[in-house]
Parts: sequence; structure tokens; C-alpha cells
Amino acid sequence: MNDDARPASEPQDIPPHSGAADEVNRQDPSRRSVLWTTAGVAGAGLGLGALGAGTASAAGVRAPEAVTAAEAVAAAPPRQGRTMAGVPFERRSTVRVGIIGLGNRGDSMIDLFLALPGVQVKAVCDTVRDKAEKAAKKVTAAGQPAPAIYAKDEHDYENLCKRGDIDFVYVVTPWELHFPMAKTAMLNGKHVGVECPIAMRLEELWQLVDLSERTRRHCMQLENCCYGKNEMRVLRMAHAGLFGELQHGAGAYNHDLRELMFDPDYYEGPWRRLWHTRLRGDLYPNHGFGPVANYMDV
Repeated sequence: MNDDARPASEPQDIPPHSGAADEVNRQDPSRRSVLWTTAGVAGAGLGLGALGAGTASAAGVRAPEAVTAAEAVAAAPPRQGRTMAGVPFERRSTVRVGIIGLGNRGDSMIDLFLALPGVQVKAVCDTVRDKAEKAAKKVTAAGQPAPAIYAKDEHDYENLCKRGDIDFVYVVTPWELHFPMAKTAMLNGKHVGVECPIAMRLEELWQLVDLSERTRRHCMQLENCCYGKNEMRVLRMAHAGLFGELQHGAGAYNHDLRELMFDPDYYEGPWRRLWHTRLRGDLYPNHGFGPVANYMDV
């Protein structure tokens, strides 16, 4: 069947598992054992204080309640499918991308997508039509066909996800929208990459894991701090054994965003600032924890 003709809700065929995926499945670690291992490496730095059942906030968004590592382990639901760790993406000559969110990060990422050979931007989505149209002009200026524009309302991203000519959906929107958008993408047979944080509540994280395993679609948190030159250099050194057997790791994230949060032009509305009134502490624990987890193969 031609890719363009395949129904949007039908996932493409996945090649047989190989290598790392088979090894992971043979070991078949339980979710609780993985969480305990992670907690042992990160200790209090897990960042679980930013995840939980949730409470109502003044803005109508449920703010997470803090949970301990033990509570997180106890809340882990039973596995419903096979892990997607190590499962390769389908081999393609062209990867067709849909982008949801065209603010500062989304607009700049279009330039990177367009610079990659074998990548086509097929559709763009934003609730601000001017931003979507600006992004579409970048695509045509790069010599690609004009992408479809979805800017009708806050649910128009659902129509983007239903398209049959998209392989990968990139989500770069306010945090509380990451979970429903990632979920919608996978339910429509798309692989999805989501900016940090991938979800705001622990139960949402497990739902994404279960859905990824059930649909056999990859759902990846795009933790950019794992892939900088310095982090990749240390990763290669760690895997080459230059540090011996790693027994302890520590990571942190320091970034003063106060000036940007009060900049009327940098963010579309006050969504980023509002999260600092709902939560306290490190709202991005994955920036410090992610690279260390890679070094220690967690």
C-alpha cells in the first residue's frame, strides 16, 4: 500500500525486533524494579516532586502534588505490552513531519528540519494563524511543497494527527498540552517527539508508556541536554570505560528565566510563568538527570 493511501489510524508495519530490543525483552525488567533502580541512582533528584495526582489551581489546570520514590513505585501499573526500548524506526527514504506549536522553539526547529536531507515538513499547526503562515513560508522558501496549515482552533492539531502522509509529529506547545497531543498522535499511528516535560502528572506518564507499547509507536521526550556536544563527549568516555565503573552520579540545572518570563514578546501569553506559581523547586529535573542516566545506562 502506498504510504499516502494508508489510513491515518493504521500504524505502519514494524520490522522484527533486533539487538538491543531483544535483550531488553529477554531481561523483561518490571516497572517497579526500573523505578527502584532509577531512584537508587538519582535519590531525591528524581524530580518526583513535580509529579503526582494533581490539585486544582486558580487557572483551572491541575497542579501536581509531590510524591516520594516509594509512592511512585507503588503506583506503577502492570505492564500491558512489550517495551519499545531498542525497537528501530521503520526505514524510510523520506521522513514526513507535522509540527504542532510554532512559538520560539517551534519556529527555530523548522529551520533544522528543513536543513536535514530526507525530511519533509507536511503540516504545521498553531492557534496563532500568523505564526503558522510564517512557518509555511519557510517551508516553501526551502523548496518544499507548501505544508497544510492547521490554525482553526485549539483542537485543530487533532486533524493534523489524522493525516495519512505524516510519519512523525513534533510537539512544542505549553506543558499542559504535551500529554493530550502525544496521545492523539500515537492513537493516529504516528511516532511522536515531545519537548520537555513530556507530561505533568505521573499517571499521564504511565498512560504514554502503555500507549506506546500498545500501538508500537515511539514516544520520545526531546531532552536536548542529553545531546549537546559536551554531554555526548562524556557519554562516549563513560561507555569507553575511562571513568571505570560508575557508582554515583549527580546532575543539576540552573537557568534564570525571570527576564524572559516577563517579556511580552518571548512567550505567547503567560503560560510559562503560571507554572512557577503552581510548582516549586526544579521544574526541569530531566535536564540534570537525563545525561547522568545515559552515562549510567539507567
